[in-house]
Amino acid sequence: MLQVQLIIMRYYENNKNGADNFIFPEMKKADFSNAKAIYHKIKVVISKFNKDLKSIVKKSLDY
Repeated sequence: MLQVQLIIMRYYENNKNGADNFIFPEMKKADFSNAKAIYHKIKVVISKFNKDLKSIVKKSLDY
């Protein structure tokens, strides 16, 4: 699984624009002036990525 994680991180790292920027594009759109909005955005992003990772694992097991 480590190799799959590295591939995913490399993909998102290529979308990183600077040293102070986020790797994951969804976080680039967060409203950082509102703590509740940040919390909600993180929660949504984690849920999305967990769903995507489950899909990747399922597809890899089907092969």
